[in-house]
Amino acid sequence: MLENRVVGYTYASSFKDRAAYDWSVEVTVYINQDCKAKGIGKELYMALEEILKKQNIINLYACITYPNPSSIGFHEYMGYKTVGCFTKCGYKLGLWIDMIWMEKIIGEHLVTPNKVTPISQLEQIIGLKKSK
Repeated sequence: MLENRVVGYTYASSFKDRAAYDWSVEVTVYINQDCKAKGIGKELYMALEEILKKQNIINLYACITYPNPSSIGFHEYMGYKTVGCFTKCGYKLGLWIDMIWMEKIIGEHLVTPNKVTPISQLEQIIGLKKSK
């Protein structure tokens, strides 16, 4: 919050709904246009990454409209690397748009990975509080 108003948010969602991909998530961050370049996105992503690490998540993926220099630059600054590009896979505002995937690895790829801890269990373990 900035000046008692919500100016951004971040979240993680399933990357793919199959057990083999449990250790991977898609991440998103949105910041109000008038609040960009103030470190808010960085703070939100860092907090999200700490929670995801506690859940034993390893791979983070960001899906970004291309071209989008500010979002791509932000993700590069946060340690993401471009791993794929899809041509004209989305349609918005009357145009076909490209999309890129960026990736960040935040854990070790063990031979037998640690089980993913659901957020509901993590709330009990570390005392996270749900927003009302």
